[in-house]
Amino acid sequence: MRVFEHLGEWLHDSALKYADYQALSINNDVYSYRELHELASLLARGFSLSQGKYCALLGKRNVGIFAGIVASLCYGKTYLPLNEDQTPESLSLLSKITDFDLLVTCAEEQKLLHDLLKHIDKPLVIILSDSKQRPNWCNDYPRHYFLAHADLAKIPTAQMKTDNPGAYLMFTSGSTGNPKGVEVAHTNVTRYVSNTIALYQPTCADRFSQICPLGFDVSVHDLFVPWAIGASTHVFDAKNSLMLGTFVRDKHLTFWASVPSIILYFQRSRQLEPGSFPNLRQSLFCGEPLLQSMAKSWHMAAPASHIDNIYGPTEATVAICGYRWSPEPTETNELIVPIGTPYPGTKLKIGRQRQNAGDVGEGELWIGGEQVVSGYLSSNTMQADNFEYDGSCYWYRTGDWVKRDNDGIFHFLGRCDDQLKVNGQRLERLEIESMLSKAVGVDDIAVIGWPVIAGNCVEGLVFFISWHEKSNLELRKICQQLMPRSMWPTRLVIGAIPKNRNGKTDYKQLKTKLAEGRVSS
Repeated sequence: MRVFEHLGEWLHDSALKYADYQALSINNDVYSYRELHELASLLARGFSLSQGKYCALLGKRNVGIFAGIVASLCYGKTYLPLNEDQTPESLSLLSKITDFDLLVTCAEEQKLLHDLLKHIDKPLVIILSDSKQRPNWCNDYPRHYFLAHADLAKIPTAQMKTDNPGAYLMFTSGSTGNPKGVEVAHTNVTRYVSNTIALYQPTCADRFSQICPLGFDVSVHDLFVPWAIGASTHVFDAKNSLMLGTFVRDKHLTFWASVPSIILYFQRSRQLEPGSFPNLRQSLFCGEPLLQSMAKSWHMAAPASHIDNIYGPTEATVAICGYRWSPEPTETNELIVPIGTPYPGTKLKIGRQRQNAGDVGEGELWIGGEQVVSGYLSSNTMQADNFEYDGSCYWYRTGDWVKRDNDGIFHFLGRCDDQLKVNGQRLERLEIESMLSKAVGVDDIAVIGWPVIAGNCVEGLVFFISWHEKSNLELRKICQQLMPRSMWPTRLVIGAIPKNRNGKTDYKQLKTKLAEGRVSS
């Protein structure tokens, strides 16, 4: 297999090699590589009217948005996914940070577009990817230049460009709450894609899931790994969440990628029966800790599938290490699946350690190598705090606390700032959650230190359990029987646990509810 340095060249090569193969499936609509790239080529004609670097994408995950991604990568732009559930003010802030002047969207997103344009001062080139002709409502925005298919057809054909090193720009929220722009280079992505193909051996016959938002970098895996080898990507409509299990079966998916929390959703909605997903042969979980109990449940539903726990922050391009879970019993009694060993071209090391750390193989994880970006967009301060160049590669300080065992396998212990101090005793939130999950037999749980005294010093612990047939009092007694006294809860709450748009537990929302008194024990 030929490995390309530029993602656009790789996608172009696939379009020629696999022209009539299925590239994309959305609901009941299927698009070949030829059809996807023909639409991308049409949209790219409008790029000549843009002076900026970024192509923003606004709207649902339809063929026009995916074609906008392909167009950006093949014709010289860095794509910037805007999540449709963000507020107009938040989208406006991203506009100011990036100064984008090009937007690919859909006519059906008129309301969302209207809300956004109210907060944008500069004129935009707006490509309506789903419209043959400009709708009349475009006349309501005379400052902006709208292009439908008929307009694009009058513009000369775009030529492929590889001079822009940036593939995509995604924003993450740090502890300060300020968005951090992570621009990932084509070379970062092609290294991830080539590593993934070598490790997991997908073929052009494989069928990949695509369930996460485009602003979450698991989507990078969902799109570019299959599209590098002529395989197909199958997009799930989040509005039909109760049909997710049916989607996996009806689409005959063979490759799965998601956050582990999806397993909990399958369980709660009774879609994870033994043998439910017989066609899956590879399942990847990332973005949050994968519990052993979750992996066992998934194995029962997908007995033919390998299960790999992969790890990597956005700053290191999807994932940089992984661990293959085995259903066979192990000598260790750990509740969380390890994050494993590094991919080729990646280096891991233990950075700073806490004072008096007992294990020399325990500390903050630093990542170096070919998948690590060089810094944050327009932030020298954050770059100095989080990135270091050693003369050969960039190192990223993850803020994640890990340990390396005697076999060289890395284990995730929690965030460096997740250590809580309760009554003078230091406790790791992830360790508390692991023990709580085991004690009550529920995976979907969360722990918050509350009320906060100062910093990480808290008065007590609030346990959140998504559901249970036992009463609050009975669960408290179970915790007291099976957990150390230092971890006993001051409050215990039974009820749905909020998730963010990437499917992870939304700890900020839980803290906000506690602060506003909207949590009843």
